[in-house]
Amino acid sequence: MTMIFKKDKKKELLQGRTLKYLTDNKIIECSSVHLGNILNGKQRCSSLLAKNITESISPDAKVEDYFDEE
Repeated sequence: MTMIFKKDKKKELLQGRTLKYLTDNKIIECSSVHLGNILNGKQRCSSLLAKNITESISPDAKVEDYFDEE
């Protein structure tokens, strides 16, 4: 199952942080280029990565709030 990020949620996810900060500090386990493509809706991601991205916002955040299932 692949997931596509809801682009209008990008600012909420970043919370003032950069893509490089999120990936270099292993908050999100992928490259900054890959994460950028996902957050701009250019690339889909696995449900596992979608869960990892969502948990970077809040441990209580739900994947469905930030991603649509494809």
